[in-house]
Amino acid sequence: MFSDCEIIPPGFVTEDKFLDRSKLTFKRGGDGLITVSGNATFVWDIQSSDRIELDLSLWKFERGKWKPTPYNSIVKDFCKVLHDKNQPHYSYTIAHVLNKDYTKDRCFTPGTTYEFEPYKVKIAMGMAPIAPGHAFIAL
Repeated sequence: MFSDCEIIPPGFVTEDKFLDRSKLTFKRGGDGLITVSGNATFVWDIQSSDRIELDLSLWKFERGKWKPTPYNSIVKDFCKVLHDKNQPHYSYTIAHVLNKDYTKDRCFTPGTTYEFEPYKVKIAMGMAPIAPGHAFIAL
């Protein structure tokens, strides 16, 4: 389900450096949905006062190489919006956290464990065409 990132910009931290997901499972079913269950604990050496910036970029694998796409998102203070029900990530993640009251003020501080109820997800993204036709991505 996961693979190592081949292109890591300077100053960026990959997920395995800040999150222990050894007790979190992802299983792809025959229906194309991914079942998520278990828990994940943050191990990153940060303080609760630190600001976490989220920088997401969608890349595509084409002809044996990863290539950037024009689809990117930056959130300057992710902890401020982590539990916001109006954010795009919420229905895929935090909506299924059983211990929201515990995690809300802790964000990603070391030792914070997010306990997930078992749930199914299909990550899909629609986008406007950049050429004639249409585009749709399902992960």
